[in-house]
Amino acid sequence: MFFFFLTTRMAPPISIAVPLFLFFTSLGLIDTIYAVVIAHTSFNLSLVVWMMRGFFAEIPREIDEAAMMDGRSRLGAFFLVVAPLAAPGIGATAVLCFILSWNEFLYAFILVAFDGRPLTVGIPGLVTPHGTLWGQVAAVAIVATLPIVLFTFLVQKQLVRGLTFGAVKG
Repeated sequence: MFFFFLTTRMAPPISIAVPLFLFFTSLGLIDTIYAVVIAHTSFNLSLVVWMMRGFFAEIPREIDEAAMMDGRSRLGAFFLVVAPLAAPGIGATAVLCFILSWNEFLYAFILVAFDGRPLTVGIPGLVTPHGTLWGQVAAVAIVATLPIVLFTFLVQKQLVRGLTFGAVKG
């Protein structure tokens, strides 16, 4: 089952672009930011399921059972005990999904009109027949990079622990 989730990420994005465009057209979501949000969520879901399975598999089941024996419900044990233990993995997964969504070009280019496009989609518009506006390209590239750098800096502690989660301890 997990291999199926992962294979959905292996398809080339262009092979899904036309059916995705037709689907969002039938829903009336073309030229809205909701189309891009739904597309990114659905395509990153397979990566999230695959990564989070590995992080949750590293947490011993006994911890979950002990929390339930202490009077927590299954949902309470998950949110109050297991999820905080998996926070490094959640942080690492969040950073990776944010970077993949932020740098994604094709779906934002196809699904959203000019006014709602992300910065990364606007950069090719700075290449004109009269020349490339290098100063504006550099400024937009810096501004487009700042959210990723800031987000990664904010979750740096969880990211480092998440990337080494489950490693062999010496």
